[in-house]
Amino acid sequence: MIKKLQNTFSITSIFILILFFINFFKLEKSNSINRIKIKTDSSFLGKKLIENLIIKEIQKDSQNININNLENYFFSIPHIKNVIIHKDLSKNINVSISQYNPIARIVSGEYSGNYFDEDGHLFPISSKFSKRVILIHMNNEFELNELNNISSEFGKDFLMLIKYISSDEFFSKLISEIEIKPNKNIVIHPQFSKQIGRAHV
Repeated sequence: MIKKLQNTFSITSIFILILFFINFFKLEKSNSINRIKIKTDSSFLGKKLIENLIIKEIQKDSQNININNLENYFFSIPHIKNVIIHKDLSKNINVSISQYNPIARIVSGEYSGNYFDEDGHLFPISSKFSKRVILIHMNNEFELNELNNISSEFGKDFLMLIKYISSDEFFSKLISEIEIKPNKNIVIHPQFSKQIGRAHV
């Protein structure tokens, strides 16, 4: 009787062990990744860098690939405007990233070392990528919310001016720097001389 119970226990133990390994390999297979497909629209973070960042994050916990955590990680990068990540039925991780597109760079004053986009959103320069844009000189007394506040008349007009210059083939090559005076006078500096004109916005 005891021998029979021992045999039954051994068979049950082997069966449980087999089930464990089957489930383990199923879990491994379900968490496996076929390819990482990346779509992005700027060069602050190139495709190879994005792929390396994803692999690095996945390796922290390869048994539990959390898409929300991956998205939150990329949202924490100041150059990222939007990110969508999903895993498809073919086990590919699909990554779609839009990045802020700079139209000007602040080179003096309190906010030096930052770009801003067409909406006045401020974000830092990068050691990995530098875009040729209009250089902006600001006085320390100039309030940034005058620039990125769309309810500000000066902010709206100034952003409209920068967008027009950036999108125009002639003026984008001609104008290299713009200086904002404390009284909001704007001084435009061309490529070939110190100054071509003044405008009060």
